[in-house]
Amino acid sequence: MNSHVGTTIPASQARKDFFGILEKISSGFRYTITQNGYPKAVVVGAEEFESMMETLDVMRDHPRLLEEIEDARKDYAQGNYVTLKEFRQGKRTYDIPPRSASAGAKRTRSSRTKREKKD
Repeated sequence: MNSHVGTTIPASQARKDFFGILEKISSGFRYTITQNGYPKAVVVGAEEFESMMETLDVMRDHPRLLEEIEDARKDYAQGNYVTLKEFRQGKRTYDIPPRSASAGAKRTRSSRTKREKKD
């Protein structure tokens, strides 16, 4: 869930409505918790947090990713792309650099890991 809906609340209110906050964040809501008027924490749901961590992992593993996406958008805007029909017919050759071993797919985090209870 990538909802950007959220609100800012003081820590005292967060303490009073802790379980209500947990319920809302599970549906994509975000909270910024303040103390003495200054932001101290952002509370998001576990799925959204895992998604953010996976995105950061991809960005770290592929540092030029945003630059390559921007280059692809420019190529597309200039009409410099291959249609699916052209691709299937093999009408163009492609200069695709070989992938390095480190550029392979990485194992992603489990999106639903439970923490063990402490006795």
